[in-house]
Formats: sequence, structure tokens, C-alpha cells
Amino acid sequence: MIAMLTGELVHQSANRGVLDVNGVGYEVFATTATLGRWSLAGRVRVHVSTQVREDAITLYGFDDDAERAAFLAAQVRHRAVREGYSFLEGEALLIRVCADLSLGRTVELARGVEELSNLAAAFQFRRYRVLARLVGSALEEEPDVPLLLAMREEDASPMAARVAACLLGGPPVRDAMDRLLYEGLSARWRSRVEPLEAGRDPSWVFDPGRRVVYLPERAPSATPLALRILDGLFEAGGAASLPEVARFGWDIDEYHQLRDSKRVHVAIRRLRRAIEDDPSKPTRLVTTEEGYGFCGDAPPARIRPR
Repeated sequence: MIAMLTGELVHQSANRGVLDVNGVGYEVFATTATLGRWSLAGRVRVHVSTQVREDAITLYGFDDDAERAAFLAAQVRHRAVREGYSFLEGEALLIRVCADLSLGRTVELARGVEELSNLAAAFQFRRYRVLARLVGSALEEEPDVPLLLAMREEDASPMAARVAACLLGGPPVRDAMDRLLYEGLSARWRSRVEPLEAGRDPSWVFDPGRRVVYLPERAPSATPLALRILDGLFEAGGAASLPEVARFGWDIDEYHQLRDSKRVHVAIRRLRRAIEDDPSKPTRLVTTEEGYGFCGDAPPARIRPR
């Protein structure tokens, strides 16, 4: 089967062209826009879908694998609908949605997410319901952190769980479909999730821009002072002394033990009341020998503009 051709477009009509590959001409069907790009590029590399029938072999050409995946998914879905294979229809629709996401086709993406949600509701497919919510978050300008925190524990879709964890700064995804979904989502958002420890799942996330802290089951707002302290600790690698925390919070030139240590302790107590499940037994912002720091067993991440 022919999967790729590299050559020069020497002839084109409305929906097909002839590609000269080392002196051999291959007739390739493609959109007018795609053929126009090839004619201007000189030598091109074409991703091909080969369709074999009893009387002919037809080649369909695309600029990249995502376009080819969308084309194949559409073909599979039409057959699934015609023959009543709802599960196969769901898989084809999922591939097409991921391809639209990768190609930046916002209108088609929105339509595909709606169709996937409707299919999930009609046949009670939890997997597609979960994936439709995850892919649908690409229609927003910022990452939906509460959704990602919940999604990484989702047992109905291991794919959604892996991609959500990676989007939060966790382990990299390795599966091709996982990568397509991860790259498509992360490319559309104006901000990214930056983990304190690269490759490790964060337990909670703070967003200085929105002035909010995302915890597993709630999202309390945070004061500018609290966010300056959290941001300073993050930049310091997760822990800092009392004088350093005072500088994070109040930008002081000289640390005064009596005055500044007291207001640091007060600010930390207020911050713990906001972010700890039990402020008397902190598990996120803990006391260290020199000051304060993030708990090593529950590291945070922060939202940063791109």
C-alpha cells in the first residue's frame, strides 16, 4: 500500500493532480486548496490514503497525517452508520474530532464534540462522554483545571486520564492518539500548567491571573498577598526562609525579626485556612526548619501565560 509520495505536481484539474515521482506519474485526488499549495511548493511530500477496489486503485493525498486521519475516520463512520455499528461509529468520530483539533478546525471541532456527546448519551457510552468533555475544553481559551484534576482519575477512559495528567505537567504521553489529543489541546490554550516538579502529577494548582487555587474538590479565591507568597515559594523551588517569605509578600529591603516574622506567620495561617483541608494539620503548605514550603508529597503547579 502507498502511504507517502515525494515529487513534483506536474498537472492538476478540479480535484486531482499528477505527481511526478522519479519519472513515474501518480494520479492523486485532493482538494483544490491542497493542489494549489502543492503547485506553489515545487517538490512536495504527500501523505496518501490508498483505496483498493476490484477495478481500480485510487490515491487520496493530504498535507499531513491529521488530514488523512480525518478522511479515513469519515469513511469508517459513514459505513458504521449505514451498517448499525454504534461502537465503530464512536471510534471513527473520536478520530475525526482529534484530527479537527490538531488541524485547528474550530467549527468542525465544535460540531464533532456535540455529535460525540449525543452518541454517548444515546448509547450510554461513558468513555465517549468523558472524551467529549475533555476535547470540548479546547473550545475555551484557558485550560479547565478542575476538569483536568477530575479527569486524571477517570476510570471510564484511561486515554482521558493519561492526557489530563500530562496537561497538568505529569508524565509524558506515548501513544500516538494520546499525543494528538495532548498537542491539540495544549496548543489552543493561552496559558499552560507549569508543575513544580517536571513529570510529576501536581496535587493542586494555583492561578495568579485568576486569583484562585484549584484543589481536588473546591477552588477557593486567593488574595494578592497569598498569591505573591505562593509564587515566591514556587520560584524558590518549593521552600524559603522567613526573611525570604517576607520579601515575597511585602517586597521589603531589610528583614526585622519581630515585625516581619509576625506578619509572615499571620499570612501563612490565613493562607492555610484557604487551601488546607485541616489547617491544624497542613498537607500542602508546611513548616520547615527555616520557614515554610510546599509538602513534598503534594507538590503544586501554577498557571502561566504562554
